[in-house]
Amino acid sequence: MSVSNAGGSGIAGAKYRTVGRTTAGNVTISGGLQNKYVTSNNGTTWSVYEFTSTGTITVTTGTPVRAEVLIIAGGGGGGGYNSGGGGAGGYVQTFGTETGGGGTNSGAGYSLVPGKTYTVVVGAGGAGGAAVQFTNGTNGSSSSFGVASTANVISAVGGGGGGGGKTTSNNTAANNGGSGGGDGSSNGTALATFNGGTGTAAQGYAGGMGYSTNGGAGGGGAGSVGGNAGSMSGGNGGSGVASSITGTSVTRAGGGGGWGSPTTGTATGGGGAGASGTGASGTANTGGGGGGGGSGGAGGSGVVILALALG
Repeated sequence: MSVSNAGGSGIAGAKYRTVGRTTAGNVTISGGLQNKYVTSNNGTTWSVYEFTSTGTITVTTGTPVRAEVLIIAGGGGGGGYNSGGGGAGGYVQTFGTETGGGGTNSGAGYSLVPGKTYTVVVGAGGAGGAAVQFTNGTNGSSSSFGVASTANVISAVGGGGGGGGKTTSNNTAANNGGSGGGDGSSNGTALATFNGGTGTAAQGYAGGMGYSTNGGAGGGGAGSVGGNAGSMSGGNGGSGVASSITGTSVTRAGGGGGWGSPTTGTATGGGGAGASGTGASGTANTGGGGGGGGSGGAGGSGVVILALALG
């Protein structure tokens, strides 16, 4: 695995040469809500911090510390009124040989330089669209990790909001995002396009295509494209991606399921299922997309997980 150079001048760069050792005494965290783990993976023992809200981390003494990250943005909300599911938040990771969003290993790791403060931003999930309006869900917010206001920041893009129900006078496409939102149904109105929103390269996949008769599409996930809707059936949300950065395999960043009548779309990886009423919300701190419905479910908030090498 490659990480940035020991001087901390870039995220991508020379292979890290000196592995520092971190202890509880020389790492300071402020803000944020953390779950802490110690795990052995890829031949290294790691001290792992799971940030579920925004905060900072500083290595106060010693040599630069090797770090790997998993960054997931907030999921998009499901669309309003016979709608598609929200897209998952963008999924960026550097841990070993694990797969990142969009089917790629997302990049090099990081060196935490003593004395510098690294800011962790955890993106919120987007709101679902309202039942009385033909509106898309709101995009999720970005998550990031790095030294603020420098080039040393890794970011994940918020998931795209699901498309609302359509008419010939209101044919707005689903939103683009980390993963794209699924498109809504036109309730029998003949329309030229039903395409879902696009995903971001190396972060997630596109949303599915809606259907003219009672079918909203699934939102895109970090692991696959959202499912297309069928006649009277919602598309399933795109799959998430599994990571063992905490020592246990967990699948996150799944797309939301689409509305359908009578069959609604399912979801995994923290995405919310579609519903005939209000779509289910994405699970907190997974970046899952909200389900489509009569009104849309909210997207799940994101997460930032930081693994520091203990030597």
